[in-house]
Amino acid sequence: MAVASGKGGVGKTFFTVNLAVALNRLGLRVLVIDCDFGLANADILLGLSPERTLQDAVFQGVALGEVIVPSAYGVDLLPAGSGARELLGFGEARLQVLVEELIGCACGYDLVLFDCAAGISGSVMSILASVPRMLLIATPEPTSLVDAYALLKVVYQEGLARKIDLVMNQVGSTEEAGQALNRLTWVVQANFPMELNYLGSIPFSSDARAAILRGCPLCAGNPDSEVWRRVCHIADVLVSQNPKASRLQDANLQGLLKAMLAPNGP
Repeated sequence: MAVASGKGGVGKTFFTVNLAVALNRLGLRVLVIDCDFGLANADILLGLSPERTLQDAVFQGVALGEVIVPSAYGVDLLPAGSGARELLGFGEARLQVLVEELIGCACGYDLVLFDCAAGISGSVMSILASVPRMLLIATPEPTSLVDAYALLKVVYQEGLARKIDLVMNQVGSTEEAGQALNRLTWVVQANFPMELNYLGSIPFSSDARAAILRGCPLCAGNPDSEVWRRVCHIADVLVSQNPKASRLQDANLQGLLKAMLAPNGP
């Protein structure tokens, strides 16, 4: 599953990490792949300081399995390097090895969560072409809704629409979340036939900021938080829907890795 957003600052990585922990507590083995090379920070939210990143796999020949690091919360992470813009010059042979290693690693997990960069860059589109399911994070702010619509429009135009889940984050109330959902759903369905599977909303709370400052998921610092309860509810919904097992689209993974490692970044 790819977790994407139309714009930055909507809490996508924070949600991804906490969702992964909640799913692990339901018995799933989860791997998070940080796909934001420019601003990678999933490691911070899991309290990790990785010694190796995907750069080491590209340039040093380190196996992806050796780059993956376990966290204290039952979730594994394939980290990207923050500020990495020099990832180019790798050959096709090494690229194919990385593709095969990524597929092999994914087979060892019940779920792989790709934490995408924000927006509609080539890397994001390549990820969405490689996975069977997309989870969109948006907030009730007009700028977020407009950018979420733009992302969904590109997804539809590129023929990438499969299963589209939606979570409204940083909401002031369930009423506000419902109004934002209605606005986004109306404009989407008025312009192209796409169904959104609404999973629920996450309230705006200082608990999230406190967890980020501590460098840990919500369950570690404030397990009674309403934010954490909502994330757990969304995890329950995902598991109850029992999506059919689906492989990564092998043919698209080369494009995915090329886009992720492009000199201009995501």
